[in-house]
Amino acid sequence: MSYALLENSRIYYQVTNYRDDAPWIVFLNGIMSSTSSWLAYQRFFMTKGYNIVCHNYRNQFKSSHSEVITFDNHVDDLHQLLESLHIRDPHIIGVSYGGIIGLKYAIKYQKEITSLSVIATTHLITNSLKNTVKAWYDFACFEDPKLFLEGVFPFIYHPQFLEENPTLFEDALKSMKGLDKSFYKGQTVLYNNLLKLKDFSEQLNEIQRPTLVITASDDIVTPHELGLAIHKRIKSSELLSIPNAAHGVLIEKEAVAKTILLGFLEKLRSDKDV
Repeated sequence: MSYALLENSRIYYQVTNYRDDAPWIVFLNGIMSSTSSWLAYQRFFMTKGYNIVCHNYRNQFKSSHSEVITFDNHVDDLHQLLESLHIRDPHIIGVSYGGIIGLKYAIKYQKEITSLSVIATTHLITNSLKNTVKAWYDFACFEDPKLFLEGVFPFIYHPQFLEENPTLFEDALKSMKGLDKSFYKGQTVLYNNLLKLKDFSEQLNEIQRPTLVITASDDIVTPHELGLAIHKRIKSSELLSIPNAAHGVLIEKEAVAKTILLGFLEKLRSDKDV
């Protein structure tokens, strides 16, 4: 268990080392997720020769909590964390809320990263997404794990995936029963931050690092059109859509997502070696 004492926060983080001179991957969580959500990806990419770092944002789980948070705070926290760990030129991989942080980080610090991959994310708040986040806020206010999961599951997972994985809900419920009320309070702060997101599409043009944009064909939270818009703004980007998947695409299509991400990173590695 490791904590970084940053300028304005205490951030929980995990590091998985393959080798001191190996390239680094930074995984950025979704809004409801913790560092543990990346466990399968950490293990996979470590076997492929990568060092891994992931962290809980402010107002997530073991990191410090505050009444207000901004995406600029998240970006600054990440930069301070990487500086404190002496991590240079990482590959940034972010999903959903973490994808927004990844995009904003790449805009501000693109000379300090090697590549960016964003999955099921957005650069603005549509009316549909606003209504979704407001619903999540209301579910969190119940401070009840069963009611919370019953509310958010239909937004996150594909109906077919839920049908094929009948224990998923109960497993998630068991993992949440140990959480105290600070989890739900933290969620509401993060939701409020997301609701305040301003369209930053014009800034996406500034990103010049190799970028991979992944969407899910049946994502009702951040539909394919949002990923397409990001792709069109970033000239150095590639766009891939994973079929028969919803917002929880990294869980629903884990093997496919691993293959796509690894292929992207390994291509960059081979190009560098030429």
